[in-house]
Parts: sequence; C-alpha cells; structure tokens
Amino acid sequence: MKTRVLVVGYGTIGKRVADAVMAQSDMELAGVCTPRPNANVLALLRRTREIPLVACDKESEEAFRRAGITTSGRLSELLSSGEVDVVVDASPGGVGAENKRRFYSQSGVRVVFQGGEEPGVAEVTFSPFFNYDVARGRKYVRVPSCNTTGILRVLKALGKVGTVEEVFVAILRRTHDPADRKGARLNTVTLDGGVPSHHARDVKLVLPVNITTVAAVAPTTLSHFHMARVRFAERGSNKRRGSRGSE
Repeated sequence: MKTRVLVVGYGTIGKRVADAVMAQSDMELAGVCTPRPNANVLALLRRTREIPLVACDKESEEAFRRAGITTSGRLSELLSSGEVDVVVDASPGGVGAENKRRFYSQSGVRVVFQGGEEPGVAEVTFSPFFNYDVARGRKYVRVPSCNTTGILRVLKALGKVGTVEEVFVAILRRTHDPADRKGARLNTVTLDGGVPSHHARDVKLVLPVNITTVAAVAPTTLSHFHMARVRFAERGSNKRRGSRGSE
C-alpha cells in the first residue's frame, strides 16, 4: 500500500517535494494545499489536473474561486477524511506551527516540518545521516535547512577521516529565491541572524559537535556558499602529505 502524502505550501520547497513524491513508487501525492493562487499553482495546473488542489480554509477557497479555480475542499476536510498518511508542511517559517495548532493536532496525522520552523514544533530534528532511528515512528519531525543539511553531510564524510573536534563555518547565502523579489537587498551584504547563526544550533540538535556558524546575506539568487575550518582531535588525521597539524 502506498503512503499518501499531502504537501502543504507550494513554493520553493513544496513544489520540489511534490515532484519527489510523484517520483516514488511507494508514495502517492494526496494533494497540494496552498493558501492562494500564485505562479507555482498556475504552472501546476497547466501541467496536470490530476493532483487535488486543496484550499487552506474558507478564505483561501474563496480566493481560488475568484481566480476561476476549483479546489477539492479544504485542508481540515481532507485531514479528517483519513485519506492522508503524512503531511509535509513546506509553508514559510512560523506558518507550519500555526497549521499544527489549527489543523494537525486535531487530525492525528504525522507531519514533517521544514527547517524554517522553530525546533519546538517537532519531537526531533532529523537528518538521515545521523538519527534516522531516533526519528522513526515519531509523529512530528523537523528537517533542518538546506545549509544545515549541507554542513551535516560534510561532517558525516569528515567523520570517516578522523574525530572532528571543532568546526567553524561561514555561510554566504543568497538573499531570496529567483521568483521572489520581496526583500531584495541591492548592493548590500547583511548579517543573517545573530552570532552564532541558527545553523550551529540545528547541527547540535542532530550531532553533538563543537561548532560555530555565522551567516551573511548577499544580493544574489545564484546559490549559498560555505567556508569551513575543521579541526580534528587526532594528529595526522588530515590526509595531506607533510601536514604538520591536524587542521
């Protein structure tokens, strides 16, 4: 029997999750829920009409109706129908927690939250590289951000070289996604959050390592860029010939 997945939020993350679900042989996309018609939704409808489009609530349903789009009911109705096994909430940060309060807590459905939510929204912050067994069977799971996930992947690989004792990562991240012009910073580089940035906290939720991170936001849509300094606990764990230290 296929796992029925509902994607809530159809933006940068949600549209990729929906495509990934459709590519799995053991999953079925139960629907896409989004608060209002936007470019991503219109592109989805041009591509296929087979995916149920779900409105968040009455106000959302009316917004779709005004745009001439028919929805397959509301989020609360679908969750109570028993036709959803797992929700992947890809809403903007903070909205997922509100959705949990309004919808998920009453339905009993399992939910995966994205890294923009605070850790308290879930029972565990999850990385398949480190704590799959801890996350398995939990009702609410949070996946850390793409930057945190990238750091964890590198640390997993470095852990095969030697014992990582200390990590410092500087992140230069893009200011917004290509289709999102709101909040664009022209000719400006700003600090993203405090020091350390939230990435260090999220890494520690998964892996107990001595890590400090700082992040800056640059006016680009190209990519994120990481610069890392890693110190190993054991001398000689660096594989470069002639290395006198362990950094």
